[in-house]
Amino acid sequence: MENHIIYPGEVAELNYWTRKWGISRMELHEAILQTGSLHAKELKGHLKKKGFTFSAAGILQYIKLHL
Repeated sequence: MENHIIYPGEVAELNYWTRKWGISRMELHEAILQTGSLHAKELKGHLKKKGFTFSAAGILQYIKLHL
């Protein structure tokens, strides 16, 4: 995963990473825009720093990002 590039134009890529990290496509697109990166490692780090909302979905997202 360290060198993996996420291609936002490929639906299968988006589906894989959003499911893996428990985030929405919008959250992934926002992370790409905010970091200026397509590298999975950088995007995951950014999402971890962003935090989570205290809800069932937010807790699940936190767990998936920290595995």
